[in-house]
Amino acid sequence: MKKKIVIIGSGPAGLICALCCCQNGIEPSDILIIERDSEIGGTLNQCIHSGFGKSYLDEVITGTELASILSDGIRQLGIECVTNSTVLSVDKSKRIRLVSPTYGYCTIKAEAIVLAMGCREKTKGALQIGGTRPAGVFSAGAVQRIVNIKGYMPGKKTVVLGSGDLAMIVARRLTIEGGRVICVCEPKEYVEGSDEKYKECLQDFGIPLYCSHTVTKIFGKERIEAVEIAHVDKRGKAIKGTAKKIKCDSFVYQCGLVPENEIIKETGIRLDTRTRGAYVNQYFETNVKGVFTCGNAVRIHDLVDYIVEEALIVASSICKYFNKEMEKPKNVIRIKNGDRVLYSVPQHLDVYDESLEGSVIYFRVNGRYDNLLITLKCDGKEIYTREKGKMSYLETGKILITQDLAKELEKAKEIVICASEKKNGNDIDNYGKNNE
Repeated sequence: MKKKIVIIGSGPAGLICALCCCQNGIEPSDILIIERDSEIGGTLNQCIHSGFGKSYLDEVITGTELASILSDGIRQLGIECVTNSTVLSVDKSKRIRLVSPTYGYCTIKAEAIVLAMGCREKTKGALQIGGTRPAGVFSAGAVQRIVNIKGYMPGKKTVVLGSGDLAMIVARRLTIEGGRVICVCEPKEYVEGSDEKYKECLQDFGIPLYCSHTVTKIFGKERIEAVEIAHVDKRGKAIKGTAKKIKCDSFVYQCGLVPENEIIKETGIRLDTRTRGAYVNQYFETNVKGVFTCGNAVRIHDLVDYIVEEALIVASSICKYFNKEMEKPKNVIRIKNGDRVLYSVPQHLDVYDESLEGSVIYFRVNGRYDNLLITLKCDGKEIYTREKGKMSYLETGKILITQDLAKELEKAKEIVICASEKKNGNDIDNYGKNNE
């Protein structure tokens, strides 16, 4: 079977990319969406809380509403979606081996591929908590799916580990459904999620939060009976004599997300050891020509708005690819992470006939800062400094390449993004007045 465009994954990244490809002139019959779940929509289907759709629809709605709107758009256009389907492999020739109820085992030859598989949760093993392996231990994402889609409660008395937005949303949901969240433990000295979610999910529902605390042991054989929590020092080590046993029948943990990268590894696509996703250029094209990626398959996002941005970029990039506007770059500019910068995406800029103006560099810093300055160095020369103010490692920063910046960069070999604390003086900003 042959298809012009195959999109693997039907979360917001995959669906918006498909819809925008059609808006850019691609025929709906030329697109195939592959989804391993029984319904398209991805994680949006289990997000019944508000906070989605602002950048795409200019209104704030729930995740399930956004999934419904996008799915309706796909159906109205007649874009083919195969669900309950598993991609076994993708090779450099853009051949996809697939198992599905619709086609059985088959090979699909694509002209362009979009990897939009999203991400997966880290397992409990990453926490290194002692004890046995009883029933009643869940990841936060699994609980969200069990409660919101399946309609089951994981337990009546729950201890939650982690204070990211998802963990706090799950704690609130369990409380609304009649359960009791005994406490939320956070190993860090501060709440990991947003202040808004902390107030809405924990404070407003009277759920206790213990910062600088972690779960050190799980008790129970067939079913969890209790957990042990302890105060931790700044290195995250339990302090002797502070352990306390808490009875519960369920334990929910949030220990981070990882891009779904197994297919990427097998394809021979270069991976970034920091983001755990693919190396991409400003068009979100990988080192395999015609293979693009966006959303949480590239990096873990803090907002769906950024996933939407990337999907729009990929849809536009695919059209450029088919028009042969991205054959061979005249210059490749490496992007490196300097002081206090955790990662940056894209990892390189490819200079074609089209100017770099309008391209965006996304980045995250490695901590929490009150007066942050972002500096861009081009081949050792400082060309851009921008005050970001208060920023944490949970937030995405953006550098928009303006016309003046584009002229500085076009013949460069290397860019280094650095972060520092502002010490004195005014904001120095040569080219970034309109940057966020």
